[in-house]
This record gives sequence, structure tokens and C-alpha cells, in this order.
Amino acid sequence: NDLEDKTDGRSLTVAAVISLVCMAMGVEADQGVAVTGCLDLRGNVCPVRGLEGKLAGCMARGIRRLLVPASSVEH
Repeated sequence: NDLEDKTDGRSLTVAAVISLVCMAMGVEADQGVAVTGCLDLRGNVCPVRGLEGKLAGCMARGIRRLLVPASSVEH
């Protein structure tokens, strides 16, 4: 899988970065927002796949907002 090969083992999820920044700033993250995406070693946000499944999971848990990388959305 091309996408997995690019990010596997060399990436950090956007959610983890947001969590660390919120902890460092003493700010509580919004529990009603889900985030998906990975950062590569240069700090670029990589596209993700399987948005339908991610959206279904959010809906099942009552999460009403999912933030995704713009590169993952078809325009």
C-alpha cells in the first residue's frame, strides 16, 4: 500500500500533536471533535483513506465534527 509505506513508522498523528499542544498550554480539547491525519517528518499533513468508516464511527459515538486533511477530500 503506497500511502502506508510513506507514513508507516515515520509519522505522528495530528490528534497526538493536538493533544500534546493542549496539554502544554493547559487547554482542554473539545470532546465533540474528532481529528484524523498524519504528519510526515517534514511536518506536512498526509492524506488519509477510509473517510466513510471514520464518519460512521463518529456518528455512532455522537461526535458531530470530524476534521480531515484537505488533501483527503475530493473537490
